[in-house]
Amino acid sequence: MSGEESIINFDTSAPLQHQFRLNNAGGSRDRDESATASPESTLTRNAFTVFSDAICYFFLPPSLWDSPRSLYTCISSFRVWRAVNESQDQSIEPDAESEPNSVVESLRKTMAEAFAHDLFNGIIPDTVLGGRQRTQFKWPTGIEVSVEDRVLVVLRAIKRAGFSTLGEFLAESFGNDFNKHPTVYHTIASLRAKEKRLQNHPISIIKLIFEHRKSQDYIGGVPVEPNFEVPRYALPPSTRLTTLLPSLPDNITRNAMINWALQCMITRFKIETRELLLPVHGFLHQSKDRALTWDMLLLWDMLRAQKTISVHATAIFVLFTTIAVNRTARAKLEAASSLAMDDPDPDPEESEESFPNDPLPFARTDADLPLEGEPQNSHSSSDGPSLAGISHDQSDGEGEDEPVGSEPNEDPSTGTHSDYSKLYSDSMGRRDPWQAVTVFILILLVFQNHFALMLPIIVRIFLFTCNVHRETIAFLCRLGLSVSYTTVLAQLHVLAADSASQLRFLGAFSPNTGPQFLLLFDNVNKMKRAWRAQLGHQDEVKSGTAATAIRLEGVRPGAFLSEPVKKAIDEKRRQNLTVDKLYDDISWEHIRGIGKGTVLRIWLKYIPALASHRAAVEALFSSTHKKHVLQLRKSEIHTARPTNIDESSSTGVASVLANLLGQLSVVPATLDRWMMLMICGDQLTIDRVRKIKWYSRKAGDPFDKYQWALRFLPFSKIGLRQSF
Repeated sequence: MSGEESIINFDTSAPLQHQFRLNNAGGSRDRDESATASPESTLTRNAFTVFSDAICYFFLPPSLWDSPRSLYTCISSFRVWRAVNESQDQSIEPDAESEPNSVVESLRKTMAEAFAHDLFNGIIPDTVLGGRQRTQFKWPTGIEVSVEDRVLVVLRAIKRAGFSTLGEFLAESFGNDFNKHPTVYHTIASLRAKEKRLQNHPISIIKLIFEHRKSQDYIGGVPVEPNFEVPRYALPPSTRLTTLLPSLPDNITRNAMINWALQCMITRFKIETRELLLPVHGFLHQSKDRALTWDMLLLWDMLRAQKTISVHATAIFVLFTTIAVNRTARAKLEAASSLAMDDPDPDPEESEESFPNDPLPFARTDADLPLEGEPQNSHSSSDGPSLAGISHDQSDGEGEDEPVGSEPNEDPSTGTHSDYSKLYSDSMGRRDPWQAVTVFILILLVFQNHFALMLPIIVRIFLFTCNVHRETIAFLCRLGLSVSYTTVLAQLHVLAADSASQLRFLGAFSPNTGPQFLLLFDNVNKMKRAWRAQLGHQDEVKSGTAATAIRLEGVRPGAFLSEPVKKAIDEKRRQNLTVDKLYDDISWEHIRGIGKGTVLRIWLKYIPALASHRAAVEALFSSTHKKHVLQLRKSEIHTARPTNIDESSSTGVASVLANLLGQLSVVPATLDRWMMLMICGDQLTIDRVRKIKWYSRKAGDPFDKYQWALRFLPFSKIGLRQSF
């Protein structure tokens, strides 16, 4: 039998029909099995004593098994105890005057000696330290021992070891870093870090203490509120500046644990706040950082900021979202998530090649495109929650009847969208609690660090464009939602320099390729209100010009050279371009087919029963009526500096063109090949450009003739009258 994995068993099947001798420190006594029974009270007391000592025997070290005499003594003593119990069950009335059973007393002493055989090894000098005790014990068949009985044995041992309470024992066990005895070290370390059973985990034990009825006090049936130890900065305004803080009464166990949890969360909040203020997250803009650019501002994404906060400041995000997200919003979120979970796995080939050859992608709305993983046979399920019910039938607030919006929310996902992040965002209606929480946390970071100015700068630039009153700006500055007027002016100067550099880069085109951009400008008006209107001081309307440069995609090299245009003008090819030829070039069959397909798409959008015909309808656009596939891309737009030039006259348009070429840093000598620049605007602008070219047709220099200006009227500006 192994010394570390020994199992102690008692054999109670042998009859007690012999005479034995018990040896102990005081000597030996002989007892025959026909001995006179003791009184009932003595038997009960002795039986309980033997039972308690037998528990101690369970922890006998394996070394006693090497002594047959000691083992025989223990087994014989246990049989005596069994015989006493059997005599009690047979209603044998013992003599009340008899002396205590010496056999039971001898058993108790023997078991105590066996229990304490190596209990003090490593404590008493010149003793072996020993390893971890792994002795197991199998309780006898005839003994019913409950968990409470075993706990009683442990509590008795704790008190006899010198600990007055269980709390003192636990405090000494976990409050010290023991390393002398391996048993102590490994046992405590296992509970701290390696406990795999959930019911034995320290968190489960703390939860049992927290939820027990004895850990809470009640006054009139109402639980007593905890007394929180909060820092001075979290006190009410009336006591925040007091010299001495009021002393708080002691909390009951449950309330003390709540207070301790609050202190832990305060520490966690400080750690996460420092994490968010790291420069890598992009919430800071310090003076040593590189200057702000339009790309940095345009790349700012509130959803990405929300993800950063939720990942790196989870406790803070959970705190504020718990406050902001009400029951109705949670129900909408659960409905949207269940809708996403119920959808089957999407077809990757279908999602990647959804409508690749669509001739009119601009005619398609987001709702026309199927959701990722959406069943093709239906748009909604009668068993699950409908998206329309989420978006319109329910309000985003509790107890409200406010309509969510005037226009129906369309399906936010496209065939290549990989998640349902916008699905529940649209279901919230006009108010998004997650976005509000993100903004609120970013505002709080401003008070923690004065350089956390990215969001206030973006808000202030927007307010500057809206010409918000300075008092409103000052109010928002006190709330951390904006920056001062001088700060935003400095940032606008930096952004203007960035725009100027981008325009110069766009204007530095190669003479072999030519300009690959168009210029669009129009007039802007601003009403300057008179503070006190008088005869000589009235409202004034100031007019100017705002221009943008738009990069063109897919331009072939040399497409804007003026030689082919000049040659066509000299050959008078325009005379061959008649209305009848333009009318004959129109394919009315193709237009009617596209119109029918567009109507069918609308039916598929709003009639779920027709969803089975989606593939046939899409084939009309992808194969039957396909002409030219438009490459969808985001336009690259560069804003030019506005001027106070009035472009309503021919002279004003000439000044605007000269100013734009100056901002683009286009040297007139680079236009010696009469390269064409596309000039866009409204009909008045196009007419003024035409007149400039007519007035300056006799100029000597090609640049002064404005022959490089190619007039172009966008579709959005076309009315009843067209200018060519």
